Amino acid sequence: MAERARELIRNTGVFAIGSLSTKLLSLLMVPLYTTVLSTADYGTVDVIGTFTGLLAPLVTLSVYDAVFRWALDDANDASTAFSNALVVWASSMLIFSSICVGLAALGVAHIGYFWFMVVLGSLGAICSSLVRGLGYVKLFTVAGIVSSVVFMTLNLVFLLQLELGLAGYLLASAISAAVSLLVVSFGARVWQYWQATVVQPARMQQLLVYSLPLVPNALSWWGVASANRVVLLTFAGVAANGLYAVANKLPSLINLVYGAFLQSW
Repeated sequence: MAERARELIRNTGVFAIGSLSTKLLSLLMVPLYTTVLSTADYGTVDVIGTFTGLLAPLVTLSVYDAVFRWALDDANDASTAFSNALVVWASSMLIFSSICVGLAALGVAHIGYFWFMVVLGSLGAICSSLVRGLGYVKLFTVAGIVSSVVFMTLNLVFLLQLELGLAGYLLASAISAAVSLLVVSFGARVWQYWQATVVQPARMQQLLVYSLPLVPNALSWWGVASANRVVLLTFAGVAANGLYAVANKLPSLINLVYGAFLQSW
């Protein structure tokens, strides 16, 4: 019991360092964003991020939670869960991609970036869950820090030097998300956990029986954290949502300790 408590405290510290680093880097960049981007542009960025968070559990059916659950047991269970989860993810992405193609045909703005972030974010969630379940806590944290540094650096280049505006911010966000996925994948060599021979409908059903009840839970958390943005967007517009997003940066630091403890637990 004492060893488990020490492990919990140690992991909480690792997650807290990673979260604090990324949040501080994000706060340092706020003056740049408010200077270079208009409130409408920043509001657009926040809206995209908000709905990306909404769709992640929907399009993946929260199967990444099942991967984490089975990865905690042993490497064989982790491989089976990861392989079947990837098939579920690929099937869901085909449906989601078809919907995005239709929205693009209707002229919906930024749908390409939105598609990329949902696909990349959901795949990253599955790989990160596998890595956390296998005990690569430091790798999980390092990936977040590296992603934040890349994001900040690219924003300095795209926004200040190249003056790409909103497109530059979105491009920096996409590249940093890809870097995070690469760090996690190569750091833990996640491809070695893919085994086509263990992919079976019964296994996928087992994962979904566990993960599907967690979808409403994830949507509820999204509603608590982000529903106010939808209200602002509806009644006050994108610019007001941008002001709210900037102002919300500092209070979000309060959740650092709780978030780090929750991940460790």
